[in-house]
Amino acid sequence: MLNYDIKFDEMRNYKSGAICIPDNNDVYDKYAIGFSYNMYNKSDANKVALSGCREMKKKLISYECKCEIIL
Repeated sequence: MLNYDIKFDEMRNYKSGAICIPDNNDVYDKYAIGFSYNMYNKSDANKVALSGCREMKKKLISYECKCEIIL
């Protein structure tokens, strides 16, 4: 997230982060991420983070991966 100048520790309550994890163990130079913060509850924060990851995946990623909550 630092590549996007996002400081997760400085975000407010009910925050969440998601990343598109490759199906294999290869390393890539681009990853899709999603994040949310200052949400009403943790469930909504997770939904927004996953949605953002999936949208970024459509536009940026050419390999197979699945967006998963990591934070």
